[in-house]
Amino acid sequence: MKIRSHNELDTYKLSFSLAMQIFELTKTFPKEEKYFYPVKYFCDVL
Repeated sequence: MKIRSHNELDTYKLSFSLAMQIFELTKTFPKEEKYFYPVKYFCDVL
């Protein structure tokens, strides 16, 4: 079986689904928290 596109990869399908779930979840956050959390987590990584 030859893969013709990245869209056919199971890993891509799972990661895209997870990204969409996170996106939908963050739409429910209050406005001031939408931008706070990514910065907080980014700073924790550094």
